[in-house]
Amino acid sequence: AVLDQADPDSGTSWECGYAFALGIPIIGLRTDIRMSGDLGESVNLMLTQGSRAFISVPLAKREDLYWVADRVIGEIDKL
Repeated sequence: AVLDQADPDSGTSWECGYAFALGIPIIGLRTDIRMSGDLGESVNLMLTQGSRAFISVPLAKREDLYWVADRVIGEIDKL
């Protein structure tokens, strides 16, 4: 689930909640550097804690698609 924007998309958030309720693993991905969640976090705690894995891409790696892809593939392999 791509959880970018100042407030992650409401449809994506709903889909994450539905997947969580069904026991489907969620991998959250955040490339947006803006803070938006609870207590100064980058994403609402329900989204980060409901994700099997959560990848927060550092600013220095935002343009490195290979780095991002390696992290996503690594988390998929763990499933």
